Parts: sequence; structure tokens; C-alpha cells
Amino acid sequence: MQAGRGTFRILIAIEALMLVPGLAGSAQRAGPFTAGFDFDCAETQRLPLSIQGFLEDRIQRQGRLGAANWLDRAIRTDLNGDGAGEYLVPYDCGATGNCIWALFDGHSLQHLGDLEAASIYPTPPRRKGWPPLEVFLRSGMTEGWVATYSCHRGSYSRGSWGRLTDPTGTGQIHHYLSSRPAIECAGSHPGP
Repeated sequence: MQAGRGTFRILIAIEALMLVPGLAGSAQRAGPFTAGFDFDCAETQRLPLSIQGFLEDRIQRQGRLGAANWLDRAIRTDLNGDGAGEYLVPYDCGATGNCIWALFDGHSLQHLGDLEAASIYPTPPRRKGWPPLEVFLRSGMTEGWVATYSCHRGSYSRGSWGRLTDPTGTGQIHHYLSSRPAIECAGSHPGP
């Protein structure tokens, strides 16, 4: 993804926050995960008109942030256990596999928020409400970022980014990815 001035400033601010003791570790807590998804799991499909219109309008207003826009594919998975597959739409993607994913409720088609991620790890559905989603964002081969998105009042928002470095290929990124479900696109289904 190309970074504009605002994005560059945000990354510098994130970098500064990572210097705070204990902050980076908070985003790396292991937990139960139901699956692992990335762009390759997004199946080509016709999106509902309301979702398509929402994303077309957003792209028109914001412009393209990454290398490509995708409005013809999604991952359908039931995040909240209500029997309807939510839509995870990788609508703006960069050349490194990072995407901005729009998340929509499977019943109401309401926009629940955007996720920045190369890979997404949902936790099991809760009795009430929406489960947290952990994301991994790649920043080259030797650096990555981890964060958790939580849903409050019908909208997902991101917590702090945790920085992972891996200059040898056997360090933090390797450990992180090997402790998460393999990206096998398991759990992705069309839903009702």
C-alpha cells in the first residue's frame, strides 16, 4: 500500500507508542482462534447491492489507497454465531498482501467497521455480541504489526499495534504466525 502523509505520521506515532514498556506485548496474547483468513480466502462472488454501493461510494470519496480495489470478492463466515455469514470484503489492497477489509453484518448488512490486515484471526463467537478479531499486518519481510479489533456499540475499533521484528526468519513473526491457525480458509462459507 502506498502511504500518504497522514498514514506516515500515524506509523511514526505507532512506532513511538511501541517504546512504552509492556504495550507491544499486550497485542500478542495468545487465545483461542477459530480460523485464519487472508486475501486468498476471499472468494469471487456478487456482493449485495447495499455493500457494493457503500464501498463504491467510499472509494470515490477517499480515492484508492492501495494497488488495487476489489469489489467482487469476500469471505463469508459466521463471526457472532447467529447463523448468517458476515461479509469480510478486502476492498483496497496493497502489493504486499495487506488490505483494508470492510466488515458487514450477515443479516442487516450494516457496516461494522474496517480492519487493516494481511491476515485475520477470529476468536470463537460469544453468547452476546461480537467476538474480538486479531489481525496481522505485514511491513516487509522482517517486520509486522499485530492488533486486536473489538466491537463496541455495533462498531469494530482497533486497539494498540504491537510491533514484531524478525530479521532471521525464526524470531517474533515466525513465532507469532506458528502460534496461530494456519491460513487454510477453513470456516469460510457462503452463509444464507
